[in-house]
Amino acid sequence: MVKAGSRIGILGGTFNPVHNGHLVLAEECLNKLSLDKVLFVPAHTPPHKTIEGDVSASDRLKMLRLAMPLNDSRFEISDYEIKQKRVVYTIETVEYFQAIYGVSSKIFFITGADSAGTLSSWEKIDKLLEVAVFVIASRPGWDINVSLDKKYIGKVLNLEIPYVDISSILVRERVKNGETIEKFVPQLVAEYIYENGFYKHNSGITSHNWVCSKCVDNKI
Repeated sequence: MVKAGSRIGILGGTFNPVHNGHLVLAEECLNKLSLDKVLFVPAHTPPHKTIEGDVSASDRLKMLRLAMPLNDSRFEISDYEIKQKRVVYTIETVEYFQAIYGVSSKIFFITGADSAGTLSSWEKIDKLLEVAVFVIASRPGWDINVSLDKKYIGKVLNLEIPYVDISSILVRERVKNGETIEKFVPQLVAEYIYENGFYKHNSGITSHNWVCSKCVDNKI
């Protein structure tokens, strides 16, 4: 049970598949932001993005569960967005968890650096910036002011984390090309991908950055 006044991180995305970069990101945010908990929230249907590899939402959720550290209550998975079976915008997710954890708790929404230039297109972005701490995780030396719209300067938190050269696209392409992925995803996730034949016929590549595959509005 999370106590009143807790600091809760939300890490949303497609997690197609979850990889070690996602786990590093969660751990870094947990420690550097003094969070009580990080919630992984996989999307059912991300806006403006196709789920590559024909992997179902339930399979992406299963891979997340396989990736979680054992007996570590600081990391949790929520199937809230998957249960909606539709596009769920970040503001909806944040308000949902605010209702659960209470007004005394503080919500930190975590996203990648490539989101900095797209904030104006996010659903109800001004309200989102009011109700949650908007965290942009970036590599050391990245200048947020170059990408961020001037009107959002001072309204988001730029958090430097170690460079992790892994993306979901990289993992999918390695599987497609018959290359190993054990260095990029947890062992149980790799086994699940191999056993189910995921990504062998990956049909395309979308934009990605140093941490994850990403598109408009919280769909890593």
